[in-house]
Amino acid sequence: MYAHSLQFRFPLHYSIFRVPAAGFDDDDDGGMNSSSSSGNACCVPLLEILVSPLNIPMVHDFAITQRFIIFPDSQIVFRVADMAKGESPLGYDANKTGRFCLLPRESAVAGHSAAPRPQPQWFEAPGINCLHYINAWEEGDDEVVLIASDVSPLERIHDFPFNVEFALFEIRFDTRTGGVKRRRLCSGIELEFGVYNQKYTGRKTRYAYFAARSNLFFTGVVKLDLTREEGSGGQECIVAKREFGEGKNVGEPWFVEARGANSEDHGYLLCIVGDITGGVSELWVMDALSPTLEVVTVIELPIRVPLGFHGCFVNEEQLARQKA
Repeated sequence: MYAHSLQFRFPLHYSIFRVPAAGFDDDDDGGMNSSSSSGNACCVPLLEILVSPLNIPMVHDFAITQRFIIFPDSQIVFRVADMAKGESPLGYDANKTGRFCLLPRESAVAGHSAAPRPQPQWFEAPGINCLHYINAWEEGDDEVVLIASDVSPLERIHDFPFNVEFALFEIRFDTRTGGVKRRRLCSGIELEFGVYNQKYTGRKTRYAYFAARSNLFFTGVVKLDLTREEGSGGQECIVAKREFGEGKNVGEPWFVEARGANSEDHGYLLCIVGDITGGVSELWVMDALSPTLEVVTVIELPIRVPLGFHGCFVNEEQLARQKA
């Protein structure tokens, strides 16, 4: 066992060969500078946990609210030994109880101040194992809400995203009592790779967009209204959907807000759709306000995009800022 130090920085860095680093700079500009984590004395460790060097916690994603950073420490682990043998590094620890850490964002910007730093709060969450987190927000002073897709059974996690099942949940953390509650959302369909209007990061989100699976592959996309109550059909929260047809697989969608948008869902949904036989990949652009996700245009890509490949889209202005 060794002390696994978790740090927080934008952008997020992660390495299995050294202590994973992620943190805010502790500089005179208020701690919002981003720079390399290598040898930077300003990158302040925020919490330490004991982990096995053979079963490293799989921190693939995290979420933020106005006051907290939410880190998972689930049963899903990264097995370096398996990777060295050419096998999938994804595995699970059957003897571990999954949990979440709610780290006050004040800790990230407290830097080297002599003042006491707000402490993280841990929540045990048996049976909740997620790789992707859609959004999170606070309700009142004591409750934090997280929307995430659970993966099971863990015995087949090495085949992700195939040969496993997905269940979308609303997870609520009570910071006063330490309790955790979860509620299934849209139980009649398997959903993963969820996105939302990034303008609402850390704030309550009404709409979210997911890749929807049919049998083995993700053959469609859906738009959910997260405020709708679950009914007997298990799909009452679906307010728009589109199927791409047999032989197609869709990757993670991406929401782009329209210029002059007058509502949270006023914009476009972008999806890379690929042929499962290894043929052409296409970029589909759809109207997010349409109940059928009406197609605006389809662009054939000059190269094939591997199935399941996902990340984020940036516009020209955002790209220019990254290069500056």
